Amino acid sequence: MVNSLAAKLSLAFITVVVLGVVAVSVLVRIETGRGFESYLQAQGSNYLARVADSLGELYRQSGGWQGAGALLQAQLRGASDRLVLADSAGRIVADSDGQLVGRSAEGLDAINQTPILVGPDRVGTLFLLSFSGPGGPAGRGMGPPSGKGQGATASRTTVQPLATSPEAGYLASVDRAILTSALLSGMLAIAVGLVVARRITSPLSELAGAAQELASGKLDRRVAVRSADELGRVAASFNSMAERLQRNELAKRHMAADIAHELRTPLAVVQGTVDGMLDGIIEPDRENLTSIKEEINLLTRLVTDLRTLSLAEAGQLRLDLKPTDLGMLVRRSVARIEPQCRQKGVDCRIESASAGLVAAIDPERMQQVMGNLLENALRYTPTGGRIAVSVYADKAGTATISVADTGQGIADEDLPYVFDRFYRADQSRSRKSGGSGLGLAIVKQLVEAHGGTVQVESSPGQGARFTISLPAGPVP
Repeated sequence: MVNSLAAKLSLAFITVVVLGVVAVSVLVRIETGRGFESYLQAQGSNYLARVADSLGELYRQSGGWQGAGALLQAQLRGASDRLVLADSAGRIVADSDGQLVGRSAEGLDAINQTPILVGPDRVGTLFLLSFSGPGGPAGRGMGPPSGKGQGATASRTTVQPLATSPEAGYLASVDRAILTSALLSGMLAIAVGLVVARRITSPLSELAGAAQELASGKLDRRVAVRSADELGRVAASFNSMAERLQRNELAKRHMAADIAHELRTPLAVVQGTVDGMLDGIIEPDRENLTSIKEEINLLTRLVTDLRTLSLAEAGQLRLDLKPTDLGMLVRRSVARIEPQCRQKGVDCRIESASAGLVAAIDPERMQQVMGNLLENALRYTPTGGRIAVSVYADKAGTATISVADTGQGIADEDLPYVFDRFYRADQSRSRKSGGSGLGLAIVKQLVEAHGGTVQVESSPGQGARFTISLPAGPVP
């Protein structure tokens, strides 16, 4: 059994080539034989007509067939030509070989024959028994006449057999040419087929080996992209998939460290404060207890965010969809963050809000989305900056919410990863420069759970714009 794709393709190419070569060779040989035979017949007919005209002229001048034998001899084109003349009674009066004179013409095995006319009268018949043609004789052999007539015998007149005639040699040369060209073209086609099969299967073999290595855990394996065709696109897709898997694996490896890092700080604060209280160093007053409560709230929010993100990614997050006025939702979200904006000196306003724009959403979850986006914008917008929020419907009827800021922007190398969990451009993960790195990941998962999309546009120093697109309309 042939299991190799290269062997299967090669076998298919060889089969197709052999069948094609055989079919073409047979058809060419048949058509060549037919064409050559038709050509000889046409040449023989023309030759016979010219000799018949000469014999007719001889008969008109002499009133008989005196000198017909000499005329036939003079009209021969080759040593293998054979012409026989019979008079109106069917008796042979002239033979280019001189053997059949006086016999009956009945039963002559002629290639062709033609009547000789003088005016309206048929004075004889001319028979062509063998013909040289333009390339040599096309002899058919000749059986004897029927034996009728004076001096009839059973003797057979022989001519050059077809097997040794120039015409037979010509057909044999055609056969040899067909066979040679068939073998050469077949070998060339098979060689080309093997090369093509190799070129097709070589990238696939490399891809199969790379897939096995990838499955065994070697995530840095890549394949060469050698073309822009389907195979090249498959190779590029494989590399993209491998890169994504490698990045996801790295993210998983770092996730435990990231979670530990996010939990360690509030736990350390709580533990240190409680230890200080137990040792009598720190007073258990309201201020210190409030500090402990804030750290516990931070831990609670982190755990809640992780649970929300996990449920959303698993498709198990339950949404309470209801028709909601997006303009009202955005106004409430901006109102909640306005005190923090005033404290930092950032102008936060609603630039536009289409009246009556309704979408089927979970108001609490979408409020969480807006809160995360506004907090993220406020965190990276300096004093004196501005945050602008817009709500509108585009030409396709999609509900769109835009949150733009005039902050520091996002670097090009960080832009593709801003929605990844625990991703932060600041690798130090300082609390002063950012949150836990879950906010935008939750935004993406919650928006997609609503059947929408979220995109970000940013340039360093030019701020950032997050755009949410949601299907507008009532609850489906």
